[in-house]
Amino acid sequence: MFDLHEMFGFEKNLADQGMKMFLGADQEEYIQLKKLPNADYRSALNRELRASEAALASQDINVQNQVSDEIFARVMADTCVAGWGKKFGLKGKALPYSNENVVKIFSDYPEFCQKCKAWAENPRNYQHAVEVTPDQVKK
Repeated sequence: MFDLHEMFGFEKNLADQGMKMFLGADQEEYIQLKKLPNADYRSALNRELRASEAALASQDINVQNQVSDEIFARVMADTCVAGWGKKFGLKGKALPYSNENVVKIFSDYPEFCQKCKAWAENPRNYQHAVEVTPDQVKK
């Protein structure tokens, strides 16, 4: 029997507190993401889009893309990222978790921001309290 909950369901408490998306083999190389979409994400995105309406209406596609990436980075930082591990870093240096650092990382690396969004939109990542370690994934 096809089980809708198994395919699309998730545990609300895990979605709200966030789950670890492991980035490497080390247990401290992760970013913790809340499930998307969520109510905060929707309202923040709408607010940011309204505030940036003039810039987004620019005839210059480069301006539109830059503004769009900046909006998305801020919204993701405010509503999706719940933290990251001690070994999360940039250019070989550990980077302390802060909203400003999340915005900087997502602005500088929009592909990483998109990858985090895709991971956070997958309900299967929020179905069970047991986290899979990187070593278990390799097996």
